Amino acid sequence: MNTEAMRTLVYSVPDEEGRMWTVIYYIEQGRITGVLTEQQNAVHVGDIWLGRIVQNARSIGASFADTEGGRFFLPGIHKIGSMLPIRVETLPFREKLAKATLKLSMKGSYTVVSCEGMGFTYSKKLDAQQKQRLQELAGTEAVQSIAKGGDYRILFRTNAGETEPEEIVKELQALDESLAGVRKKAEEEQRCTRLYTADSVLFESVRKTVRDGGIWITASEELYREALEVAAKLGADASSIRFYEDTSISMSALYGMQNKLKRILSERVWLDSGAEIVITEAEAMCVIDVNSARIQTANGKSREEVFLKLNLEAAREIRDQILARNISGTILIDFVSMESKESETILLSEMRNLCKGLFPPIKVVDITKLGIMETTRQRLEGSIREKRDLLNKTILI
Repeated sequence: MNTEAMRTLVYSVPDEEGRMWTVIYYIEQGRITGVLTEQQNAVHVGDIWLGRIVQNARSIGASFADTEGGRFFLPGIHKIGSMLPIRVETLPFREKLAKATLKLSMKGSYTVVSCEGMGFTYSKKLDAQQKQRLQELAGTEAVQSIAKGGDYRILFRTNAGETEPEEIVKELQALDESLAGVRKKAEEEQRCTRLYTADSVLFESVRKTVRDGGIWITASEELYREALEVAAKLGADASSIRFYEDTSISMSALYGMQNKLKRILSERVWLDSGAEIVITEAEAMCVIDVNSARIQTANGKSREEVFLKLNLEAAREIRDQILARNISGTILIDFVSMESKESETILLSEMRNLCKGLFPPIKVVDITKLGIMETTRQRLEGSIREKRDLLNKTILI
């Protein structure tokens, strides 16, 4: 990985109502590969709140819980007036309430601990040797006592594969202590308050940047100080955290953010081959069309060979665009038509390989009789299309 090409640019910008937001861009090989946004001092995905059940909707088998952070949609029918600890799964979107669950969990750098019954799972990105080593660690007395004591399901994340066992056990002990504290506080607390604050997107960005050997940069003194605190908490080298203070040129201008943003906000994206991708996002789904545009057969290659190569190039770009734009829901992809079933099989296999190990995952379903590839992706945060005005403000800073 070319670590010198990796940059994390972090901005603090106001929305139309004056609320401050943190906007984070991951840049690799000169392109935006991910965008994170979060309203500062607001509810986070992963927060745990004490909620009071105020209403049941038996027709859909759900309840509504009120907290000091707002109202949440909660699957299942629960007793009116009861107070339950709930974990935030999704944030509110348009008319939809934020969604919560009774399945409490906490995420660390190497593990995720969930109150779902004892068991162990492993990241799909771990190789066979790493997985075997972690399976051996899971069988040790130290880890077994934590899992059995809290009745936890423990997920070993990709980072655990290259981490010393002592560090992993130390993190598990800390997560166990935090979850035990939340459970105890939920029994004692009388207000519908926040019991646990999940890591902010800024925290996650520092952790990812330090882990991947990149450089984290901001022109906001407040966010810079916060990032230094996160680095200290992680025990990381703070030299990768930079404060941008060049008054002769803006951070956005230096990194050419206007053109980079245009590539992930425009409806049309041109490929190196001369073909184009047209991305149309609607509320319930996204339709992506691959056009052969300026492509012509050459060097004795058949149309089938040319179009397969074009579609494979488009598949990689579409995967990148889905991630950078944070597109979710049903995603229908109309590739350039090919006559051979073998070509379709190759394309389908390549798309599935490209989408392995992503979070939230992109599930590649199949190619229909009309030649449309069906994919889906769980919605955790809105597409950046919905925050275009917020992102455009960053290029002015």
